[in-house]
Amino acid sequence: MKKGFTLIELLAVIVILAIIMVIAVPQVLHVIDSSRKTAWIDNVKLIKKSLELDYSINNDPNATISQINCSDPNKFLNNFSKIVDIDMDSTQVSNISYNNNICSFKLTPKMQFDGQSEVTMNCSHGKCTFE
Repeated sequence: MKKGFTLIELLAVIVILAIIMVIAVPQVLHVIDSSRKTAWIDNVKLIKKSLELDYSINNDPNATISQINCSDPNKFLNNFSKIVDIDMDSTQVSNISYNNNICSFKLTPKMQFDGQSEVTMNCSHGKCTFE
């Protein structure tokens, strides 16, 4: 008498594993996408809080990111990266404008945040909002 599994037993195991994979893989992918979205929103909130904190520490409207050199994108980006201290490889800052005491700019996700929505941030007098 030979020891081992029959073809039917092996096929049954393969079918059971395939069913488990069909159920599990979409759940895992959903969790990964959900965690990326949460991480991106947390990154945006960190940027918002950093800008507001800088304003409250300096108490000088001419020295804050929400007002200084918003019309000069290079100076703005230089100050922004110093104040916010984020990985600029994962977040791109663009469309910088300054109108009616409101500094507006767009945050575009890159690298590990790929696939997430762009965010427009508006800062004025120490308060920032994003949409």
